[in-house]
Amino acid sequence: MHWTESMAEAIVQLRAIYLSGDFQDQWAFHSSKDQERLYPQGRWAVVVT
Repeated sequence: MHWTESMAEAIVQLRAIYLSGDFQDQWAFHSSKDQERLYPQGRWAVVVT
């Protein structure tokens, strides 16, 4: 595989979050921020289980 430097850095950061046990919290935070960006009025919701 060929990785760009920025993609390799993103994978390293994601792996560190996973190995630290914080993946679920990070995913919930990411999902809520993405929802706020996509649906600023809050009329629609993404269900995270």
